Amino acid sequence: MKFQIPRKKSGFTLVETMITVTIIGLLTSVSVPAVMSAKDRALAVSLANDFRTYAAAFEIYALEEGSWPADGLPGSIPAGMEDQLPKFAETTYQNGKWDWEHNAVGVTAGVSLRLSSIDEKVLTRIDEMLDDGNLTAGKFRKTNGNGVTLVLEE
Repeated sequence: MKFQIPRKKSGFTLVETMITVTIIGLLTSVSVPAVMSAKDRALAVSLANDFRTYAAAFEIYALEEGSWPADGLPGSIPAGMEDQLPKFAETTYQNGKWDWEHNAVGVTAGVSLRLSSIDEKVLTRIDEMLDDGNLTAGKFRKTNGNGVTLVLEE
């Protein structure tokens, strides 16, 4: 009489599957906030660079012309600046609009981003890159509750 050794069935047990799903869930819960943070950081860097670019264009205009351009409506390019501001009239992330401020919102000259619903954390990051990290004071600050302004001249 021969004895046969019982063979194990191949496959995963319920416990092994549950452990695998739990590990995947933990890894996902750790990686999603990191991805969102990277997205916010990239947006902040992009907008800070736009603020710098536009501020430099307006400062060059003021040096060449001897005065700041006239104030305009959000999303419109000031007269004489069409060639220097190719994307100024485009809608930004979260439906924001760029705006040139001249003797408006409490400043002599400034570049604003208006009507945008950008998260406060992103705005604070932009402020840390351009100024002091305080959105209520300094050269980058909140204005009128619906936008932020990079002040070029008080």
